[in-house]
Amino acid sequence: MSDPVEQISDVAVLRREFDHEFTRPRTQASSDHQDLLLITVAGNDYAIRLQDVAGVVTGRAITSIPASAPGLVGVAGVRGEIVPVFGLSALLGYPKDSVSPPWMVVCNNDD
Repeated sequence: MSDPVEQISDVAVLRREFDHEFTRPRTQASSDHQDLLLITVAGNDYAIRLQDVAGVVTGRAITSIPASAPGLVGVAGVRGEIVPVFGLSALLGYPKDSVSPPWMVVCNNDD
């Protein structure tokens, strides 16, 4: 068995090292790392880069509009703006959903 004095000393060293970690500047993530949002469309998994997501919203009424744009479901009010709503299933070549989704991903407007 270890000496109790040595164990206390070891604990003190670990505590100092742990506390010291909070004083160091945060390191930047490597450029090959990306945060992703995993979604399922028509039973298949897809990922959206979080840098492309402005938010995820729920409970928005979607108003249908006549349009020829592929996958355009309609428009919805989000954060005081009217935004187009596209059905990913149709855009990805799956049959059109018959039910409105319970949530929407709002994409960044960066080109």
